[in-house]
Amino acid sequence: MKLRTIVVSVVVSSLLMGAQAFAHNTVFGPTGLILNPTAGVIGRGQYSTQLAYYREEPTSFELRAWSLNVATGITDRLELAVGVQDAKVDLTPGGTFFDMTGISGGLKYQVQAESGNSPAMALGVVMSNVAKQAGVYAVWSKSLVSKGSGQNGENDWRVHAGVRYDDVDARRSVTGSDETKVTVFGGIEAPIANRWHFMGEFNSRHKALSTTPFSASLHYRASENTQIFAGIGRIGFSSDTGWFVGINHGFGR
Repeated sequence: MKLRTIVVSVVVSSLLMGAQAFAHNTVFGPTGLILNPTAGVIGRGQYSTQLAYYREEPTSFELRAWSLNVATGITDRLELAVGVQDAKVDLTPGGTFFDMTGISGGLKYQVQAESGNSPAMALGVVMSNVAKQAGVYAVWSKSLVSKGSGQNGENDWRVHAGVRYDDVDARRSVTGSDETKVTVFGGIEAPIANRWHFMGEFNSRHKALSTTPFSASLHYRASENTQIFAGIGRIGFSSDTGWFVGINHGFGR
């Protein structure tokens, strides 16, 4: 209960601070989509905070998880992300199979900013104590079509593609087989109406998962510095689809 009280206090405090529009965090911290990072980095001295809740109810178990993440720009090209996640899996009928609170973190360096026909490129590292895995990745992002003026490129259609090597603890292996640890991922962002935009993504499966993860979400910019979002997704532990909701807030100079 003390940890949840701290989490709520941090979120409320950040919402009371002045800001401008910023980026969007993944559930593990780095800026990006819902599950996967993009090649963008947050500006130096700026912060992006995000609180999200996920729920999935397959036939044999119920998964509930929340995450609180903060990303900040250390330099104009280097981003640091830290977060806390809590996940609980209850078997049906009865019994708790998994219940853990842990931390996540990551560093992302933008090797190349987007310019002309050249996409932005970033390299990064990420870890999660709850998932018991760590990874290194490369990701590319490119604007395709713009629907008009908008701060921070919010009216641009953008595509993202990347590759990640995941080191997965054997205790989190679903398949138990010696499969590749290389994950390929991709995604898209698209404006659909005033203050609304869409995010969609997928990535391939590694041995800690039983199926391919994906997410599809709608994001509403409630103010210049705050957006709320909701969507459907699949973490990859089962073939069933769950749902998630969240709020993202940016502040800083």
